[in-house]
Amino acid sequence: MKKALSLLLSFALLLGTANGVAAPASAEGNAGATAYCCNSGLYKDAGFTQGPVGDSSNEDLQFRGSITKILFKDDTTAISNFTFADTWLQGIILPNGVKSIGEQAFARCSQLENVTIPASVTSIGSEAFHYCRQLKGILFEGVTPPSFNSDLLDGCPSPTILVRNATAVADYRSAFNAAGYNNVAIKALNTIDMDQQNGIHEVPDGLKGIAALNTVEKIEAQMKTSVKEAMSGVDEANIAVYDISLWLSCDNNQPSMLMTDEDIPSDGVSISLPYPPGTNKDNFDFVVTHMVTTGAKAGTTETIIPKKTETGLDFMLHSLSPVALGFKAASNSGTSSKPASIPSSAETTKNPPTGDANSAVLFIPLIAGAVLCGAVILLIRKKQHGA
Repeated sequence: MKKALSLLLSFALLLGTANGVAAPASAEGNAGATAYCCNSGLYKDAGFTQGPVGDSSNEDLQFRGSITKILFKDDTTAISNFTFADTWLQGIILPNGVKSIGEQAFARCSQLENVTIPASVTSIGSEAFHYCRQLKGILFEGVTPPSFNSDLLDGCPSPTILVRNATAVADYRSAFNAAGYNNVAIKALNTIDMDQQNGIHEVPDGLKGIAALNTVEKIEAQMKTSVKEAMSGVDEANIAVYDISLWLSCDNNQPSMLMTDEDIPSDGVSISLPYPPGTNKDNFDFVVTHMVTTGAKAGTTETIIPKKTETGLDFMLHSLSPVALGFKAASNSGTSSKPASIPSSAETTKNPPTGDANSAVLFIPLIAGAVLCGAVILLIRKKQHGA
């Protein structure tokens, strides 16, 4: 049975910009200087001896104007006053662990388009984004809004506020209303959902020219063989083969868009499969195999040992279907390996995307609905082909 399952994509997919994409614990733009950030500010060297860089001398201002990349010290817990002011950053993702953002921390960043604020941040200082005229969006990861003043967005052209957790949108709306920002758009992060469909229903284009894999039956047989090779003693009844597809849920009641392998970022997607009926994380072992369907490695399979969580099996993929899952009782569990009831490949139902904003990652500047969603997909492809 096809189930809509949430997955986590790299933030770079949803927050892509034409000239630079923010990366975790760093920020990038066009080619320029790299600066290093710690609790006391910006430095010119990784040893944190040349700085902190001020904003009064011509030399310091010139250096700030050339900064397009930031690397954070591991123990950074605060962004001090004026830290990124007058830099040319285009996008930045503050690392988790940062608790406070100082006054005018991003003031006059004329190229800044997007910022991600981690859930660990509890306070943002006055005029933090003062006159960031290109600012398009701010993504808040936390459920609880940080404290901020009525001058947070002074001089900004009404950026969109995105909230990772859909259930927290009302709290963020109240916080921004209280600060006088009644007209700022506040939305839950658009979701990317996964459809898990039992069985292979068509041969991927990249496998049609391979004689041993040019039918659905051959692919399913090979996937089951790959599981048996990866997990000795697994019962064939405890192997399921899946088609996996991704759907981008757009804003303004527009229909979801089917994504392709080309739309997946280079660092992959994090997928969570539910436990098969009758199994759990404590008494069973699991293995996942995935068949590559594009490029020089088309037709080869990779073996993945998924991470067991309370709700399912988590693993990374760099392309989509087909995927196989096998399981057996753990050797020390004392549990019977009696096959669980895995739905047959004939059972297929189409569920809409879950809309659970907690489970998708990536930030699309949500201003134009369907047109924008299409533009994001094109931008992702352009960026990947140019990499």
